Amino acid sequence: MRKQLVLLGCCLVVLTIAAAAQASPPLTLGAFTAAATLTLWPLLGFESASVATERVRNPERVIPRATIIGAALAAVIYIIASTTVQILIPADELAKSNAPFADVARLFFGDAAGHWLALFAAISGFGALNGWILLQGELPFQLARDGVFPRYFARESRHHTPARALVVIVDPAAKSRTTASAIQAAYGLTAAEARVALLLASGVNGAQMPALLGVTAATIKTHLKRCFEKTGVHSQAELSRLLTLFPPTGSPFDP
Repeated sequence: MRKQLVLLGCCLVVLTIAAAAQASPPLTLGAFTAAATLTLWPLLGFESASVATERVRNPERVIPRATIIGAALAAVIYIIASTTVQILIPADELAKSNAPFADVARLFFGDAAGHWLALFAAISGFGALNGWILLQGELPFQLARDGVFPRYFARESRHHTPARALVVIVDPAAKSRTTASAIQAAYGLTAAEARVALLLASGVNGAQMPALLGVTAATIKTHLKRCFEKTGVHSQAELSRLLTLFPPTGSPFDP
């Protein structure tokens, strides 16, 4: 795997230098930087195959191959497509064009071809977006299973998909709409424990709670300890993050 990655890196460096030399001779640092950005952008996400490792059969064999072959295939496609455009469209026209691929299509199939090409580009974009959405749901799901993210996101649907991680969108103002009753229902807290948890999430520290709730510091510590046990966290910071990410009241994905 390391040898394959080194080989891929060497290929990217060669392609970057070649692109920089072609785009702005003689080779300069500015041209190299611009070419590196354009060269690496098409390959963005080539490491993504490793995110869904748990759902892949024989991942030790499949993931490295998918990563290298996918990245190499994407590079070849982009090089062929870009070279074709540069060969068929004069440089002065290409510099002014907002849709060079559509211009190439018009050369062979007429003006209507540009609209069809735009449609195919939109379909491709939606397909890529769909893949990214499914991929991003795996990250919080795996983190939650490893205990470094709220365990609310570690539950799967009956179809074995991380539905909560895919659907829940965190609203920065959500914690102000989260009620004690919602937290009680989700984690089995008592009313007193839920009030302590909400105060903690709102920025009130443990030393201030006895005066606000009219109880002793020992009672607050007991409530916090039980909150930790029931929510699966181990510190006040983790509990605060958990409630910050908790869905707003009324969400269809509330437990």
